[in-house]
Amino acid sequence: MKIRKIHLSSFCALAGTVILAAGSVQSILSYNQSHPNRYSFANHFVSELGWSESTQASALFNGGLIAVNLAFLPMVILIGRNIGTRLGYLAMSSGIGTLLAGVGVGIWPLDHLQPHLIAAIAFFWAYLVTLFLFTLAYCPRWNSKPSRAMVFVGTLCCLLATVFLAFPKESAIKALQQLDSFQRTQLWWLALLEWG
Repeated sequence: MKIRKIHLSSFCALAGTVILAAGSVQSILSYNQSHPNRYSFANHFVSELGWSESTQASALFNGGLIAVNLAFLPMVILIGRNIGTRLGYLAMSSGIGTLLAGVGVGIWPLDHLQPHLIAAIAFFWAYLVTLFLFTLAYCPRWNSKPSRAMVFVGTLCCLLATVFLAFPKESAIKALQQLDSFQRTQLWWLALLEWG
């Protein structure tokens, strides 16, 4: 029964990832056809792929965003229950909140800037809290090789998320309010870190 749950949650997570990847590729291709400067991870926000004014495939990206967050729910629940401690259940609850905020980002894309920013900010902060709690929850299992890997990856992701959240956001909000006329640098660290 447990093996079946692992397989099912893994399949859901993989399927959601494939759906989001397909929507992202379509949205990037559409963006590149209608803009002189090609879409780049180095200086474009993720959310630009879901903005109807920048790409005709925005609905595919937003649908993929909703699908991938819902698809990861079984995995987050399974991991939290597998840890089985209070900290594990707290991390699981935080993870569920993170995924629901991610669904909100897909429901309210850049076309609806205010609710989009609220959902996105909630997602990023909840993501950091979830990473931190799951990493802590795996620390007591240090003797297990998979647990050590989870702690290592979790720590790295926590650092990246912290750096991203520490960046001043004023320029980003100003850029989002005037994306059509915004002058991009070749490398915009805030946009690049968002992909991390």
